Amino acid sequence: MKFSLGSQEKEKELPLKIGIFTEYFYPTLGGVSEHVYYIYRELKRRGHEVKIITGARKKTDRFSPSGLGSDVIYIGKSFPIPSNGGIAWVTLGFGLGKKVKKVLERQKFNLLHLHAPLTPVLPLLALIHSSCPVAGTFHAYHQSHLGYLLFRPFLKPFFHKLNMKIAVSLAAWQAVARYFPADYRIIPNGVEVNRFRQAPPLEKFRDGKTNLLFVGRFEPRKGLIYLLKAFRHIRKQFPGVRLIVVGDGILGVYYRAYVGIFRLKDVCFEGKVPVKELPRYYAIADIFCSPATGKESFGIVLLEAMAAGKPVVASDIEGYRSVLTPKVALLVKPANVRSLIQVIESLLKNKDFRNQLGINAQKRAQDFDWSQITKKLLTCYREILDSRC
Repeated sequence: MKFSLGSQEKEKELPLKIGIFTEYFYPTLGGVSEHVYYIYRELKRRGHEVKIITGARKKTDRFSPSGLGSDVIYIGKSFPIPSNGGIAWVTLGFGLGKKVKKVLERQKFNLLHLHAPLTPVLPLLALIHSSCPVAGTFHAYHQSHLGYLLFRPFLKPFFHKLNMKIAVSLAAWQAVARYFPADYRIIPNGVEVNRFRQAPPLEKFRDGKTNLLFVGRFEPRKGLIYLLKAFRHIRKQFPGVRLIVVGDGILGVYYRAYVGIFRLKDVCFEGKVPVKELPRYYAIADIFCSPATGKESFGIVLLEAMAAGKPVVASDIEGYRSVLTPKVALLVKPANVRSLIQVIESLLKNKDFRNQLGINAQKRAQDFDWSQITKKLLTCYREILDSRC
């Protein structure tokens, strides 16, 4: 199957039927869910037929995009498990292999795109039963992976079935390549720039206070506790500062208890925010903070803040370095409260510097717009399909 370029250098892509297998999708919020949805949407806009195959979760329409309908195929039931300092999802159920095989036979995809392709259950089953070309994107960063180490002899033949190996960052590439060396393409996560650049700020926080914003799951590796500890000291010097916290998770009770014990004022726990409302939180922020301790392969929240034109304070960890530059963000030592305090206070004292960082950040975010990321992905699809002709 060949692709060609039109006379005006625009891609005239033959419509494809693409199957995306993922353990992560809405209503579960996170980087992979965002990645899958926006790639799905951009491919549909270009005239391709796309199906998302994932495990069923408890229905929560409030946190799911509308209009997907039959384009999402549910197999089995998805359950959360602790993994890599956070929560992973795995699909369970009887006869999953047969169900995956039936979907592949019925849909007759031109190409499969698997997210975390060596991860049980659905992506790996799709890889095992696939007969069409397959691309696989590796999202996770981990210093070591016991599963890869123990099951590498079993996984190796299926790894070689991948016609294109993709990683979202150098950190993600390094994490998988130490177990499965091969040629990888780096295609990063993206962001819908206009959605965050044009969002109106939330009126309830427009009262003259300076807003710090945290967005993320309440997991140890996201580092919220260090930001809360830093905020205790920051408010003593800057009483007009507020901390807005967007997210939820198993540590929510602990974080709220910490705020209560120290009687911290102006810490606003907003809970899990619908996707449509999230840009308005970035719009009202003056500084975005991501104090993750590690095990991050990329950081979509960084792109969201950058697209909104906000200065970023983030941990100096491997997964973040591929996104941030000194002109758009200030990096701090991971799990270091003193470093957080010093950097945030330096920005609070210098509004002009904050504004310049925000301008630079918004310019850099353009390189990560989903339209640009999808073009890179389609180039990979084209190479895979052309090589099979």
